[in-house]
Order: sequence, then structure tokens, then C-alpha cells
Amino acid sequence: MIPTAESIAENIDNEFFKENSYYLGNTMPIEFAKRTAIEFAKLHCIEQARVIAEKAEINCNCDGDEWCRGEIDKNSILNAYSLDLIK
Repeated sequence: MIPTAESIAENIDNEFFKENSYYLGNTMPIEFAKRTAIEFAKLHCIEQARVIAEKAEINCNCDGDEWCRGEIDKNSILNAYSLDLIK
């Protein structure tokens, strides 16, 4: 399961505190927001790619023709990763 944005923010701030003895969120809020957003986006992009690879479908109406070219079901990709998973 992907961590929530809040959980990612807490982890980034806690790790920064361990290294620097102060919280990034309190002293450099824009940098903190950027780091949190980037980490959150990376995790969701990785998960989205995994889910799409798992759920993508190819439609093939070949009628026995071994050189038939199938078509990717675009909806299987577009609907593979629900935006409701981003929290």
C-alpha cells in the first residue's frame, strides 16, 4: 500500500531532523513541500506503472489469422489506477 501524503511528509521531516537537528518543515517550508510532493509523485508513478502492466488488455479479433495485429484496450489502461488511491 502506498503511504499517505501525511505519512511521507512526517518521514521526510523526521529523517531531516535526524541529520540536521531541526525540522525542514519549520525552517524551509517550500523546500519541504517540494520534497514531499516529489516523493509522493514518484511512489504513485511506480505503483501506477505496476498496476497498468498487470491490468492492460489486448483485444484481438483475428479469426485464426496468425499475423493478426491486436489493439490495446485503452480503457483498461485509463481505468487501471484509480485517482481515489491518491491520498
